[in-house]
Amino acid sequence: MSVTLTLPHAWQPRDGAGEPVEAVVEYADLAVRLAVLAATSAAEMDEVLLAAHVKVLGMVTEDRGLSTAAVLAGQGRPVHVEVHRDAETWRLLLQQVVKDARSADGRASSAGWTEPRADQVLFGPAGEHGEAYGLRVVPEAGRLRLRARAGAVAPDRFAALTAMYWLVLEAMAANPDGDALAALLPPEERQLVLHTLASGGTVDYGTDTVDALIHAQAVRTPDAVAVRCEVGTLTFRELDERANRIAHHLAQRGAEPDSLVGVCLRRGPDLLPAFLGVWRCGAGYLPLDPDLPPERLRLMVEDAGCRLVITESAQLPLLEPVAGLQRVLVDQDRAAIAAEPATLPQPRGGPQRLAYVIYTSGSTARPRG
Repeated sequence: MSVTLTLPHAWQPRDGAGEPVEAVVEYADLAVRLAVLAATSAAEMDEVLLAAHVKVLGMVTEDRGLSTAAVLAGQGRPVHVEVHRDAETWRLLLQQVVKDARSADGRASSAGWTEPRADQVLFGPAGEHGEAYGLRVVPEAGRLRLRARAGAVAPDRFAALTAMYWLVLEAMAANPDGDALAALLPPEERQLVLHTLASGGTVDYGTDTVDALIHAQAVRTPDAVAVRCEVGTLTFRELDERANRIAHHLAQRGAEPDSLVGVCLRRGPDLLPAFLGVWRCGAGYLPLDPDLPPERLRLMVEDAGCRLVITESAQLPLLEPVAGLQRVLVDQDRAAIAAEPATLPQPRGGPQRLAYVIYTSGSTARPRG
């Protein structure tokens, strides 16, 4: 995990040059409502502003597992606060940020702290090293002051960034229990994302399925590496033949076109052949992550009407008890699968067939397929 957030390349001037830029986000007319949010959440005002800062950073970069440097009241040096993206409400986001900031107090030196760089972000008073950061967001009375070093943020991106801070603070003040997952973009930025960047030419990809394209690649380059994982590799020929054998085996076990076959395997050399094998017997797959709670896995299997699952011995306890569920074990049944033909089965799939069923997160209600 990186200890501080690196500025996205898209922010930076194309020529890498430019002057320092500075702007002020006035929020004095929101201060009372933001103070109420702080008081009702057992938080400080600078932690509310830090939560807004975290939300903005989460909207402008896709990088995961990153944090922003932050200096809050009573702290002597920056700590690292994660850029959260999963909080459903502003109050929950604030709680996550408060937990991070307070648990991080005094932890900076032991968390892999490095000296600040020009591509990193700081929230809080600048201090003696403030000029070293590419972007600084400094809370003041009734306003946030944003300052970027020369070459760190392009002027047009800086204007959009400043507007995002205001929009986030406004949303937090308007409804602390409102949607914190939504992207809050100024009108010109929304136009850029939804229209300018979203429009372009079209490409005709033909009617071949993914499965057919992989088989065609196996014919062209049978010895090229198709799958690489920690325990080894599979060539396109091996991938193709394993998928064919699994397809024949599944068909023998009753898999039919547009039926569902569960796949409960960890990432490894058996996973991709299993998915392709399901398609080649005409069925769709139901991904079953072994790291999910057993109750959720059983709910998904039963709700989807899945009667056949590809798995391995280690995962069997996760699928017990599900009445009438057949199991193909890639470890115990390996010899039986290997005895099946390596040739393509009779075509049973196609573009109109079911490909897969995936379930919602179910964070607020029963998950749905």
